[in-house]
Amino acid sequence: MKKWLRLLLVVIVFAVISIVVFFICKALNLTNLNTIRNFIESTGKWGVVVFVLIELLVATIFCFVPVLDDALILLGVVLFGAKVGFFVSWAVIFVSSSILFFVGDKFGERLAVKLVGKKELSQAQDLLDTKSKIFLPIVFLIPCLPDDALCIVAGMTKMKYWYFAIVALIFRGIDTFIICFLGGAINWATITVVEWVIIANLIMIDAYLIYKLQKWVERRKK
Repeated sequence: MKKWLRLLLVVIVFAVISIVVFFICKALNLTNLNTIRNFIESTGKWGVVVFVLIELLVATIFCFVPVLDDALILLGVVLFGAKVGFFVSWAVIFVSSSILFFVGDKFGERLAVKLVGKKELSQAQDLLDTKSKIFLPIVFLIPCLPDDALCIVAGMTKMKYWYFAIVALIFRGIDTFIICFLGGAINWATITVVEWVIIANLIMIDAYLIYKLQKWVERRKK
């Protein structure tokens, strides 16, 4: 089996666990936003604390289910207003991102060593290190991607936590800001095909420019 397929297998293991737990909770109606909202409102003055714990749990365990995470951010806006909802979600997302980074760093790397081998993993990490540093910030800004899951992958590279923390704090903060303050202003369901094509092309142009930047950085390092 090729090395990259084995590394992919490690990520799939985390994904399967996350998705299986999600569907179990969904079957028990524990992921229903109305149920969550009613429960939080029933806690009175402890509502913010309960919301923080629920959002932290969802962001960490359901890291491969990004839509639920975004929905919870919007729920925070409904419950506490855009400003409070933003700062609460921003803090929670940063903490959950850090937790998932260390999960990938400790457990993901340990599992990858068993599947790939220490030497091969080190070579793969060297290859991914520069690429991940360049692409991670922009990927955090693209909606509907499993940003929490990417934190696990980042932890499996040789990326230093201080760099990851800065990127997560800034770019996941921007993403959260957009959801909190523009989530209700943009009706994604009414976007036309032409507008989707424009958005897709802008993303591709950004990806190409970042790819060229990554190549330039690699040449400078060599």
